[in-house]
Amino acid sequence: MARSKQERRKKTAPAQTPAPQAEHAREESQQEPAAAPLKKAVPPHGRQTPPARHGGMARTSTLLLTAGLCLLLGTYLGTLLPAFRSFTELVTAVQQSLPPPQQQTPAGQGADEHLKHLEEAVGKNPQDLHAWIQLGNQYFDDHKPREAIRAYERALAIKGDNPDVLTDMGIMYRQLGEFERAAELFTQAGTVNPRHEQSRFNLGVVLFFDLKRKEEARQVWRTLIAINPEAKTPDGALLRTMLDEWR
Repeated sequence: MARSKQERRKKTAPAQTPAPQAEHAREESQQEPAAAPLKKAVPPHGRQTPPARHGGMARTSTLLLTAGLCLLLGTYLGTLLPAFRSFTELVTAVQQSLPPPQQQTPAGQGADEHLKHLEEAVGKNPQDLHAWIQLGNQYFDDHKPREAIRAYERALAIKGDNPDVLTDMGIMYRQLGEFERAAELFTQAGTVNPRHEQSRFNLGVVLFFDLKRKEEARQVWRTLIAINPEAKTPDGALLRTMLDEWR
């Protein structure tokens, strides 16, 4: 799902007897598409979407460049090998020439400190709207939907017309399997801001994949495309293209 514009911003079916190839192909064509992820108002800081590949294949220029580099590297190593009595000596020499690895703080340590700081901030000032939103965002990123919902509720109690907070809280309810409540929150966010793209996209996802109200979902997405013809899914595909594929 999409994430809001906040400072920090996210059964196995029983085994079946294999069918003949033609029947298997027919069954695959009738399967529903996998559920699309929801959009957060703002992606987590520093996270970027990898560049799209063309048709699942690397560019020809990339292959040629790689081949050329391999050739140059082979020639270079061919001049070095005589100076070493074994491949092991060569590897050791290369390793010694590399700079020592940098010491990094464990990923969880900074998050824990940030969470503690936010909890202290809202404890000292329960009317700190910004701190409540940040606390909800941190719980969101830590995959703690119930805690995030409580923080977002406190933020909305202070200022209830924030479409980003409504959208992120809707995502948390969807994670808990409360799809109707999620749809209500996405609808509310769109009422507060009719041009709020993330809430409209997410509403379509919940209606289409979770509640099976597919025609209603398509209408929501058509409205979004009317607002922004270049609206995209979380993986970067144009929504108008996916609308033709999601049936």
